[in-house]
Amino acid sequence: MFAAAAKTREDAAVALLADAVQQGRTTAGRLAAALEECPRLKHRRLLLEILRDVDAGAYSVLERHYLVRVERRHGLPTGKRQRRVRLGKSSAFRDVDYIDLGTVVELDGRLGHEAPDRWADLDRDLSAVVAGELTLRVGWGQVLDPCRLAAVVGGILVGRGWVSTLRGCSESCPVSDLATSPAAGAGEVAAS
Repeated sequence: MFAAAAKTREDAAVALLADAVQQGRTTAGRLAAALEECPRLKHRRLLLEILRDVDAGAYSVLERHYLVRVERRHGLPTGKRQRRVRLGKSSAFRDVDYIDLGTVVELDGRLGHEAPDRWADLDRDLSAVVAGELTLRVGWGQVLDPCRLAAVVGGILVGRGWVSTLRGCSESCPVSDLATSPAAGAGEVAAS
């Protein structure tokens, strides 16, 4: 019960800090500098960690969960976050872009992804395919199963040229059993 309440408070802090930065009311750097002036502040270290993630482009609770629980804990490469791309006459921001691997991860929580925004998202996915890129559109259901999602994303990245090894987040993590090499292919990793 305590762990769930702590996670809820952490998520609330992420939402508050990310919103303040994303809406241009302040910067992660300014907030971090203010926190550095308060060495006795409760949860200061956690808030500084959250601000580093926000500064890296994790602009929502869902995006931070992906960054921490999927990407970092499993040794996936660090994607470029909030990368601005030009699509015809308009531009868009990509949640996570593995640029050299031609793979984009779009994290769709409920807000901002209803029609007509949903149609714009799907148009961007089609534009990415035309450019030779693959878009993985995932939501809470996938991110809350981080080991499985890490295996899928890792397998796809291996199939697109990533040469490295996925890392299990615990002894029981199924990712620990996966060999990721270009010879293995994305299908074998993703199917586990």
